[in-house]
Amino acid sequence: MFSLRKVNQGDKYLHHRVKLLLSTDVYDSRWAPLRRCEYGNLYIPGQAVTAKQLEDALVQLVAMAHAHHVKIIFGTLPPIKGGSDYTDSGEVTRNAYNNWIRSQTIADGVIDFDTILRDPNNLAYLLPAYDAGDHTHPNNAGNQAMANGINLSLFR
Repeated sequence: MFSLRKVNQGDKYLHHRVKLLLSTDVYDSRWAPLRRCEYGNLYIPGQAVTAKQLEDALVQLVAMAHAHHVKIIFGTLPPIKGGSDYTDSGEVTRNAYNNWIRSQTIADGVIDFDTILRDPNNLAYLLPAYDAGDHTHPNNAGNQAMANGINLSLFR
């Protein structure tokens, strides 16, 4: 994965990784340029990651991908409250990031996994019917709901 840092056009390693990462038509939001970015567990060791840092990094990755004629589909981050990696500050970041993902215009599409998986009565939690039990990962029904929520026309 990448470390979050200013990307410059001379970074051959980063460009190589972007080409490898974007060898398919889908950009998975979990592969954001962080050491770890999994379902709201956003961090760089020793630093808090802001939604703005994520946004800036994704803007750079989209520009590189589009330069290689690769289509970019963003996905929102589902909730993880109750999970072992949950923090209140991470939830604030997740919500800001998801709001940006939904409103940005640089990607070729968006899949709103947050809306698909969240409990409509408790937005920071997975819907109990979709919770695998750790409050972080979806169960089979949640995975099916995510699959059903993908508009396949995004990939044409």
